[in-house]
Amino acid sequence: GRGIAGAVADIAVGTFGKAFGFFGAFVLLPEGFKEYLFNFSSPLIYTTTLPEAHAATAIDILEIIERSEDRRAHVRGISGYMREGLRRGGFHVSGDAHILALTVGDEEKAVKVSRRLLEHDIFVLPARYPTVPLGKAILRISITALLEEKDIKSFITCIKKANDELT
Repeated sequence: GRGIAGAVADIAVGTFGKAFGFFGAFVLLPEGFKEYLFNFSSPLIYTTTLPEAHAATAIDILEIIERSEDRRAHVRGISGYMREGLRRGGFHVSGDAHILALTVGDEEKAVKVSRRLLEHDIFVLPARYPTVPLGKAILRISITALLEEKDIKSFITCIKKANDELT
């Protein structure tokens, strides 16, 4: 693959739920294994197939992914720019890919910061207990190829203001 996984094993299982934005999953495997699974895998036998349009769209998305190295490079760069800008702003940030976790700590404050950001049309969801340990709430920041440096600067300004107002 061209993503984080790079090299793939002989058999791989994936989901359409994240990058594809769909439901369902897939298995990549050698031809001989396919017939075995069709005949002996209970979960496969008792399920339905994906709608044809769903599968066709997944193929289209794969083609876009294949020719989008420039977008991936941009996401890597803009993600680093965001991470470093937030750290310079005094925030604790983890993650080195297109999803960053900004530590807030207090669950209620995380929700309030998220709501303040939404007032500026910035959608960032808080992750709270029990998703994360109690008292270790985070804001989960997703970076896309559509973001530019000016968007990152605006985000950092908004989150600093929201954080300062709630401290």
